[in-house]
Amino acid sequence: MCKPLPKASKHSSFQRLGPFSDLPHRVLLFCVLAVFSSRLAAAEISSIDLVRVKNGNLEEALFYYEHNWLVYRQRALERGLINGFDLLLDEQHEGGSLLMLGTKYKDKKQFEQREENFATVMPSNRQPVLANDKQPADFREIVSYGDFVRP
Repeated sequence: MCKPLPKASKHSSFQRLGPFSDLPHRVLLFCVLAVFSSRLAAAEISSIDLVRVKNGNLEEALFYYEHNWLVYRQRALERGLINGFDLLLDEQHEGGSLLMLGTKYKDKKQFEQREENFATVMPSNRQPVLANDKQPADFREIVSYGDFVRP
């Protein structure tokens, strides 16, 4: 048979709080969720594109990214619109050269505003700077892309 709960006394550490008996747990849960969600919002996000260089056109691809992609990333970094960027080359890949393009955003807010932010550093009537008459589709193929959060 179950024993009834003891009655609270002013000398007892046990108190009946009625519907608020789990209030400390709710406060704790709220604090944990608040910290977790703020950490997620403040977590650095990286957008990464993996680009395969087509038909041995590495010079054209590098020229294109150095005179377009890098220029806009540098401007965005100087204005505090991104947290960093990387352009990495793997010349030893079996299927030809690969480029990895990474843009880092300091938090979810900066990431979500990326389109508007880049519009401020790119001229609206921009034409890509090319090494010769080859168009980007002639020398590159985006094989993979994704957005990643730093754990």
